[in-house]
Amino acid sequence: MTSAAAAELARPTYTAPVSDRDTKLQQLSVSVGAVIASVPMILQGDEVTTALGLAGVGIASVIENVRARTGKLDRLVQEALADEQLKARFDETVKTDEFLALYVRSRDTAAKSEKERKLRYIRNFLIHSVITPTSTEPDKERYLRLIDELSFREHESFIGYLRMLMPSAGASSLEEWVANDRRQIAGGMVTTYAYQLLGVPSSTSSPAVHDMTSELVVTFRHLHSTGLLDGISTRGGDMVQFQSNGFTPRFLRFVLDPF
Repeated sequence: MTSAAAAELARPTYTAPVSDRDTKLQQLSVSVGAVIASVPMILQGDEVTTALGLAGVGIASVIENVRARTGKLDRLVQEALADEQLKARFDETVKTDEFLALYVRSRDTAAKSEKERKLRYIRNFLIHSVITPTSTEPDKERYLRLIDELSFREHESFIGYLRMLMPSAGASSLEEWVANDRRQIAGGMVTTYAYQLLGVPSSTSSPAVHDMTSELVVTFRHLHSTGLLDGISTRGGDMVQFQSNGFTPRFLRFVLDPF
C-alpha cells in the first residue's frame, strides 16, 4: 500500500450530525415500538379459548375487531412519526413519557371504539400532541377524553355541521376558520343540516327529515353538554339551533387532519 493510499484510509470520514429533532423522533419511535411489544392485546391464547367456551363464537369477531383497530392505530402512529411533514413541525421539547402515556390511553380508546373510522381522529390527536402549535396545549388529556366520549357519528355530525356554517362565519373552509385568531361565532338550525345530509330542498316536509332532525337534536344536545357547542334557541323544550364557542376551535385543532 502506498503512503498516499494509507493516508487516505487514515483520514477521518465525515459524518453528518444528527439533529436533536431526529434523535428525539427516533427515541419516540423506538418507545412506541416498545409499548406495542409490551402492552398485551385484549385476550390472547388460552384466554380466547376460555372466552369462546363461556360466551360462544360471537366473541371471536369482537376480539379480532379490537385487535385490528389497535394494530391499525399502531401502524398509523409509526407511519406518522416517519412522515416528513411531521418532522418539519415536530416540537423537540415534547416529553417522551407524556406522549407515551397519551399513546397508551389512545390505544385503549381505539380498542373501545365501535367504528374503525374513528381511528383517524385518534391518530390526528396523537400527531397534534407532538407538532406545533398544538404540542404546547397543557391539558391534552381533556381532548382525548372528549374523543373517547364521542362516537364516530357524533364526530362526523359535529364537523359536518360546522363546515356547513363556514360561509356565514366568513371563512372558506373549516381549517381556515380554526386557524384564524379572530374566529367569528357560527350558528345555525339543526333542520338546515338535516336537509343538507338528506340532499333535499329546505322546503321538504317528510318523515325522513323529521327523523333525521330528531336524531341530530339528540347528537347536538350531547355536544352541548360536553361544552363543544352552545344552544341558542329552544322549541318545545328541545334545542334546535346551536353555535360555536371559544372551546369549539380548540378541540377541532386536535381532530382535524394536521397535514
